[in-house]
Amino acid sequence: GLVATADVPVGGGVVLGRQGLVVTQPRAGTFTCVSAVCTHSGCLVDTVSNGQISCPCHGSRFDLTGAVVRGPATQALPAKAVQVTGGVVRLA
Repeated sequence: GLVATADVPVGGGVVLGRQGLVVTQPRAGTFTCVSAVCTHSGCLVDTVSNGQISCPCHGSRFDLTGAVVRGPATQALPAKAVQVTGGVVRLA
């Protein structure tokens, strides 16, 4: 599995740098997973706070589903299908 559901805050997320993924929980019980590789210049996003995923290189920000909130990135972070079983988020 990627991460325990209990470790992913509602309205936030967890950056899994080794896997190059971000797992978020936009609403209680709803988990999403997106690539952690920023679509602007390939840096890894590093934080999830205030409902946004942030890239440290040039300030791009994405919402919890990976959609662009602030550039310079113009493309969303690609989504990865996940399933939740036994309190663990796994790639589907």
